[in-house]
Amino acid sequence: MFTFSEKQTALQQVAKHYACKIDCSELIQLFDSKLECSDAEQALTLCTSFQTLIDVAMDDPEKSQVFEPGQNFEALLFQLFNLFYNYMLKQGFESQWQQASDQAVSQNNQQ
Repeated sequence: MFTFSEKQTALQQVAKHYACKIDCSELIQLFDSKLECSDAEQALTLCTSFQTLIDVAMDDPEKSQVFEPGQNFEALLFQLFNLFYNYMLKQGFESQWQQASDQAVSQNNQQ
């Protein structure tokens, strides 16, 4: 199960905010610990959506309003990235993660 620790409330807030912003109900459910990634197709969907979430968060001109003053937004995203990546690895979906990452890089290079 994907979970945030009690010390990661700001991280969960950022994750859920951007999952809502990209309108991805599966990520919202995952970040609420209401969804368990159970197959390769779902993993690829989650990984692809997560890549979009990171891109949207990094490009968000209003990101300073999403987190509390004094917090390092890039550090929060890095923590979220590591948490999600490690979850996918533990679930056995490394190839889906890599496929989504390659796809995101390819799309970013085309822009």
